[in-house]
Amino acid sequence: MDIPDLERRATALRSEQASWLAQYWDISQFMIPYNMRYFATDRNKGQDKTHRIYNNTPTLAVKGLAAGMLSGMTPPSRPWFSLSVPDKDLADFQPVKVWLAQVTRMIESVFSQSNLYNQLHANYLELAGFGTSCALVTDSFKNVINVYNFTAGEYQLATDWQGQVCTLYRHFQMQVSQVVKEFGLEACSTRTQALFKNKSLDTWIDIGHVIEPRADRDITQRDKLNMPFRGVYWEWGLQSEAPLREEGFKLFPVLAPRWEVVGRDIYGRSPAMDALGDSKALQSYEYNLGNAFDYLARPPLMAHESLKNRLNNLKPGGISFYGSAMMNQGELLKTAYDMRIDPKGWQEVKQEIVGRINSALFKDLFMMLSQFEAGQMTATEVMMRQQEKMLMLGPVVERLTHELCGPLIEITFGKLLEAKLLPMPPQELQGQSLQVDYKSILVQAQQQAGLAGMDRFVTVLGEVAQLNPQALDNVDVDKLVNRYADDLDVPPDCLLASDQVAVVRQQRQAAMQRQQQQEQLQAGADAAAKLGNIPTGNGTVGGVLAKHLGVQ
Repeated sequence: MDIPDLERRATALRSEQASWLAQYWDISQFMIPYNMRYFATDRNKGQDKTHRIYNNTPTLAVKGLAAGMLSGMTPPSRPWFSLSVPDKDLADFQPVKVWLAQVTRMIESVFSQSNLYNQLHANYLELAGFGTSCALVTDSFKNVINVYNFTAGEYQLATDWQGQVCTLYRHFQMQVSQVVKEFGLEACSTRTQALFKNKSLDTWIDIGHVIEPRADRDITQRDKLNMPFRGVYWEWGLQSEAPLREEGFKLFPVLAPRWEVVGRDIYGRSPAMDALGDSKALQSYEYNLGNAFDYLARPPLMAHESLKNRLNNLKPGGISFYGSAMMNQGELLKTAYDMRIDPKGWQEVKQEIVGRINSALFKDLFMMLSQFEAGQMTATEVMMRQQEKMLMLGPVVERLTHELCGPLIEITFGKLLEAKLLPMPPQELQGQSLQVDYKSILVQAQQQAGLAGMDRFVTVLGEVAQLNPQALDNVDVDKLVNRYADDLDVPPDCLLASDQVAVVRQQRQAAMQRQQQQEQLQAGADAAAKLGNIPTGNGTVGGVLAKHLGVQ
């Protein structure tokens, strides 16, 4: 596929996306004004974009949802995933456990040292606002990965037959100096080379970019031109020029999660779309309410025409002059009309709209999750109070684990593997597939709610065992402890392997046997000492016993 073909498909995907742009524009205007780019030239513009926002409740609600999703799904300050294997017995094998924990910590370190979490917050903001977000994961010599987040309108997507996003097209702008530094002067077009030589370093150049499955590749080759995905950069509109760069990827290096997808739609739907009508109503209501109070504070006046040149200092209200026919007898000044407003009633209606917006954007749920995280509320209380909200958020969490978290971990693991930074795995892992166990706050709340049942079981078992110790024969204590440790996310290196536990038990058993032997010897010595003090003369009990034992 040459550059003309790429530009034709980019134009077709832009047309496919066009029906979404009007709604994106409304969300941008009424809720998150500094997101969304309609044209490639909409960059680096600092003018005020909040002229349609008179009440910032929707803006704060969307930002709160983004922050809540970051702390609830992928918190920077605590572990939110771990690597494992499907075979539970193999997963409990200590060398495997330790290796999986080491690799998990390495991936966590890459995430914390890169720009990931800053970009993830922007990603969640796009998700909450537009229903679809997009970020490119690139190589970084210093931090292994570097993440570039895009806003709505800057990119177009396509999906495969399974509905998974597999194609990214972009049309954006870079300055001449940036193009030359990124791609090299020789790869640039003759136009860009001339601009660079003329020192026009800040001139903006239109760039096209595509990442898509490679249709014509030789699977027996491992070079970049035969990898499953290809990436191409080119200077937009210069169809006779060669591409700036062509790349190859083993994995699709784009994170493109959707909040909620209907049918075969490519782009997702968002909570902000649910709250858009109320957001528009709130802005209109706030504007009209402000006008109404302005009329109360400085009503327009009607004055007798005889006062026309004598009332210039009656500010700030406006004055209209009328003849005697419009004024009552002897009346010189009055309000133009009677403005009656019930401030309490208006505020109640406004609060109802605000409540619907906050509910659509899950504000109450994430307030409770923040209390759970701070230890002020148990997981059971969260689940009981917000069960309906959790049920609504459950499909979203499941989708994000497959479209955001999973690909992110897989891409990072692949880059660490290519850079040969991973420790040597145990022999038992040969041919085994890895899986990701998620331990975010949202998942952890459900898991710890399940621990309540285990706590009750252990308590009841202890009470029953006091009446009948044979009840303990029904429990595999080792498996119970390991399950408890897994659910509580106890680090594997804090637990002993099964063979080490066996050694500890053997040592304890041997120590107990030695102690019993010592106690028996001590008891025999004490008995002998006591026997030596018993009188053994003729006719005494001691004498009879000594004669019977053959003691002289």
